[in-house]
Amino acid sequence: MITDEESVVAAIWADRIRWSRTADRLKKRLDTARALALVLGGVGAIATTVTATLLNARGVPRSVVAIVAAVCLALATYVGAQFLTPAAIGKWTRARSISEAIKREVYQYRAVAGSPIGPLRAEVAEIVSAATDLLPEYAATPVPPAVPPPGPMTPGEYIRDRVRDQIDRYYRPKAQVSAERSRRLRRLALALGVVTALIAAVAVVAPGSGATALAPWVAALTTLSGSVAAYIAVKRHDYTVITYLATANLLERLLEDVPAPGDAEWAGFVRRCEGVIVAENQGWLAKYAEKD
Repeated sequence: MITDEESVVAAIWADRIRWSRTADRLKKRLDTARALALVLGGVGAIATTVTATLLNARGVPRSVVAIVAAVCLALATYVGAQFLTPAAIGKWTRARSISEAIKREVYQYRAVAGSPIGPLRAEVAEIVSAATDLLPEYAATPVPPAVPPPGPMTPGEYIRDRVRDQIDRYYRPKAQVSAERSRRLRRLALALGVVTALIAAVAVVAPGSGATALAPWVAALTTLSGSVAAYIAVKRHDYTVITYLATANLLERLLEDVPAPGDAEWAGFVRRCEGVIVAENQGWLAKYAEKD
């Protein structure tokens, strides 16, 4: 039989999931804009160089490539100015923060037997009330399918389904994924740097006309290398690896001294675990909120 309290928790959990979907949608918009700006900027730089070197004779091909270059560079600037703003990044980070804060409150409520429903409702109401400006984005997110909230948890279930799950199925795997993405992007940046250096070296020893023809390519590849380096910095994969592994290690240390079932210290242990998780969340959200 579903009690009124269970209905309240289910409604709160459904709200959390919708806030999470809102954050996912806003982040996807940012990621798409960043990737599009990078590609458009690269194509524009290459097309500009082709116009100045390989298609230096006037004609239809040169005009077409020149137009492509101008359009790509203009679009790259427009995308950055319209979609990669501090306000857009702030919307995503705040929506994610709301979702994670509600999740923390629900898990604390479920993990400590006998917790009253009143403080949970009050905490969630306060969390959501601070984000009235995000309600249009929240309303634009389709209502997700119903997902049951976590049920009441014994100490063993909390450790297994919350703490160990975060360590083994989230922080450590996500750290590995971020490390691999960082390696791939750095290899690309290194390859562009090597190619740029080689072309620059050839330009130095080439005859006058050859050096003149190669100089624009050195400039274009330097621009591309800088764009990739900036993209790596914005994605912050290295920071993610460090914080995820550090958080996993902190949770592991907390698990070394778990209070006995029924111990009065259990509620404090739950708060410490949730505090570590929320501190990690707030840390990387603050990092992403730095100037992009």
